[in-house]
Amino acid sequence: MALENYSRGQKIAVTALIVLIAGMFTVTGSMTALLGDSSKQPTHAGVMDGRTYGIIEFQHIRQGLRTARQLDYYQGQGEEKPRAIYARVPALTTMAQDASDTPFDRSLLDIWPSYQDNDIWCHLALVKRAEAAGFVRPSNQAVWKAVTSLINATAQELERFKQENLYREFQDRFGFPLRDIEPTLRDCLMVRDYVDSLLAAERTRLTDIAAVAAGNDIEVKTQFVRLGIEPFLARARQEVEREHYNHRAARAANALGLSTPASGDDPFEATFEKHRFTQLSSDAEFEFDLFRAEFEDFLIAVPRDEKLERIYYAAMRKNGEFGATEADKKNIDARVEKAFNDEDLRRRKDPEFKGFTPEEEKKLREELKARLMTERSFEEVSAEIYATLRKEKAPLFAQAAVAAFKAELDEERENREKTLRAESSLNQQKQRNIEALRSQRQDLRSRFDAIANLINTYFTGGALRMPVLPNAGASDDQKKSFDIQLSNLIEDLARNLEDDIGREQLNSLVTTAQRSIQDLDRQLRDKEASLEDKASQKELKGPDGEVMGEEQRRLELARVQLEIDGIKEQIALRDLLLEGKGGRKEDSVRRFVDQFRKLLVGYKLTLRAATKGNDALRKFAVEELLVEIPAELGRALREAKDRIVSQAGIDDLEGALQLLRADNEAFDARIRREAANTLSLNIEAKADSYKLKYARFGSARLLKWADVLADDRLAFLENVDGAKRFLEEPGSNEGAFSEIMGLADKGLYMLRLRRKVPKFQQGHSDVRDRVLKLAATTRARELCVAEMKALRADIIKRGFDAAVADFRKKWPQAEVKETPFITNGMDIPGVNSEGDSELLAFSSTPSLVDPDKPYVDRVKDIKPEEGISEIIPEKFNRDIQRRPDEDQWAYLLARVTDRRAMPRRLSEKDVEDSSFGSGPADILRARRLASSQVVLDLINPKVVLEKHKIERFPTPKEIEDAKEAEKSGK
Repeated sequence: MALENYSRGQKIAVTALIVLIAGMFTVTGSMTALLGDSSKQPTHAGVMDGRTYGIIEFQHIRQGLRTARQLDYYQGQGEEKPRAIYARVPALTTMAQDASDTPFDRSLLDIWPSYQDNDIWCHLALVKRAEAAGFVRPSNQAVWKAVTSLINATAQELERFKQENLYREFQDRFGFPLRDIEPTLRDCLMVRDYVDSLLAAERTRLTDIAAVAAGNDIEVKTQFVRLGIEPFLARARQEVEREHYNHRAARAANALGLSTPASGDDPFEATFEKHRFTQLSSDAEFEFDLFRAEFEDFLIAVPRDEKLERIYYAAMRKNGEFGATEADKKNIDARVEKAFNDEDLRRRKDPEFKGFTPEEEKKLREELKARLMTERSFEEVSAEIYATLRKEKAPLFAQAAVAAFKAELDEERENREKTLRAESSLNQQKQRNIEALRSQRQDLRSRFDAIANLINTYFTGGALRMPVLPNAGASDDQKKSFDIQLSNLIEDLARNLEDDIGREQLNSLVTTAQRSIQDLDRQLRDKEASLEDKASQKELKGPDGEVMGEEQRRLELARVQLEIDGIKEQIALRDLLLEGKGGRKEDSVRRFVDQFRKLLVGYKLTLRAATKGNDALRKFAVEELLVEIPAELGRALREAKDRIVSQAGIDDLEGALQLLRADNEAFDARIRREAANTLSLNIEAKADSYKLKYARFGSARLLKWADVLADDRLAFLENVDGAKRFLEEPGSNEGAFSEIMGLADKGLYMLRLRRKVPKFQQGHSDVRDRVLKLAATTRARELCVAEMKALRADIIKRGFDAAVADFRKKWPQAEVKETPFITNGMDIPGVNSEGDSELLAFSSTPSLVDPDKPYVDRVKDIKPEEGISEIIPEKFNRDIQRRPDEDQWAYLLARVTDRRAMPRRLSEKDVEDSSFGSGPADILRARRLASSQVVLDLINPKVVLEKHKIERFPTPKEIEDAKEAEKSGK
């Protein structure tokens, strides 16, 4: 329909009408597809207790729950954060959840699984339960307030909005209108209030329980039966050895083809593989020196300081020290007489003092007596003060002595390292000299190859440019074109031979042989002047600015001289290659260049001779020359290259260079180790000069760490941090000193390693007895556990006393003991509760990874109908190095014989509520609530839905997937 005859307003109205009709058709088609008016797609999502939910309604519920979950994660922090829309319950977790009111809260929507819409059906079930409990849906006003608060909680100040603008803001943020999900959000708020009421009732119940036991700890007294693995060791050893030798015999028979492969595991091999990298290595053996700076040895080094002693005396008097004893009071006359004489001697040092008058003497004696009756004088306690100050200052003197001793060692080590580095620099200069000669020959040889490659490139390109010979009936233009192309090709080849090869490339060859880039003569003069200057100086400074020692100076001058010799060798090689000096003239580059230029001129003239004449002959001649010229020139270049700079000479230099480079790298790698080696020094004299005690251990035979601990003179090293590590670790080298190590209130120590045999992996024959012992111990543990399991079953059947009595008749080694009243926070006398994760699959220390419990918790978990604990392992090891073959194992079964309530051993502050909801009392209540039946029923979808009848219809995608599966199956 044409619109030319309509006015502008009519055109707009008609266009709008067409758009509206098209939109109606679109919506109608979509609704038809959804509702199934003209389609075979399902129109319902499911039925719950007779109530049918259409797809559109179900989609709105799903969208509303998804939005509620998203809004709950908008919660801010602090006391003013808004409440979550959906119900939250405490969770059994040690990690705080996002957007939670307390550290252990989680949304039910996060707990329920979303598989096959379980979370949606659980939500609908709680809606029904809330309605049945009398809860009423809140108004839309409550929904608007909650949504506005949650969106504004994390928004910036300028991005916040008022509630009247909620619809527009919600549409902008989420992309759909809030009206679609308002009913679902109202249900969410109702479910939240309903769940809060259940939790409040449970919290009240837990509060009542806590009020009964508030301030009390439950202590228990237990009785346990213990059986060690010792009675089973002999049997276990026999079984392990028998199985091991049976496996060996079966393997040997199989190798000879007499039987099938052995079945099962070899206990010896299994134990060896388990411990080979941890416990089956050899012990490190060593000889070492011990340097001691013990504080008692430095007491005599502390000088007297009367001024400091008087200050100490005055300070301690104020603190009530130095009071007179009963013995001092009885001896008061002698003390007064001595104090008076001391004062008289002190004053007589003044020339103007004429002595005391009788009145002055009497008064002074009375004052001294009054004072000495209450306190001791400085002269009486000065010896004690000096002894005290000596004990306080002796560690400082010892530390100063050891630090000075180590500083001298470090200085000598640095000097040795500098000398070794100077020697390394000398060796590196030899390497550089050979590298320069090899590079000089290699560059010239590469230059020959470059010329040959360039010639091949020119003539290969010329062959590709060869024009096609015109036939007999060709036109004059074709013949002329052929003539021009061939002439141009000949001219280009001749020019390349004359200019590129004859001039540039040969000049470059001469330049390479001449080493014109490096002015070797000038370098030689500069280095000779530098050597003369350094030799004339009395002191030379190294790169660090410090003056070199005599040996370093000698090595530095030798290095410069070696560098000069290297330059002279390069000059001699240059003259040999360029001019033939010292060799044959015909083997020089200049002689070759002259001859090669003549060869190039001859070929250039031959090429240009083909510019005229018969076309066929010219083409034939050029084609022959395209093959002949590069072959002849290449042959001449190869012969000259092998004659002037042979590959054999370069290979010889490369071989020598690789050997020298390997030696230098090895030398550099051991510089620090050799510099730290002090075995050549007279270290005993140095130690004596610093008042350090020196002793040598392990000279008769090398020691192990166990030998160190068994020696009364060295056993204290067990408590010296770092001593064992220095002696055993592979990084400690012979002749090296340890760092300064200390032992509190005793002294400072340094170790020097003289000889060492490091740890190494032992083979089967070396550790056979040890591995069999470990395997037998494991088997004995298994046998012991089997007996304890049988005992536990017997106790449950017949009772503790009767079962244990028969058990002790069978195993006299079994013990029956009682504990005093104990709790979790108390050590259990006589019980070494360490875990057995290998055999019983748990350890003694509870953790998230291995959630086992120690002795008391296992006793508290005893089931009333059984009256006996699970098997409790015991492990004890007296070996300092904790070797597994020294483990002592036993297993326990325990019962509770008495209980009592005791006052809590915590302060009120430890159990008071926290303002942030994370105090011990808050966490305890939250975790108890999380494990309550109310919460467990809420988070379990099976329990939530067990009273509801649900018929779920498949979604369109599930129908399509089923059809595709059916087709693929056919």
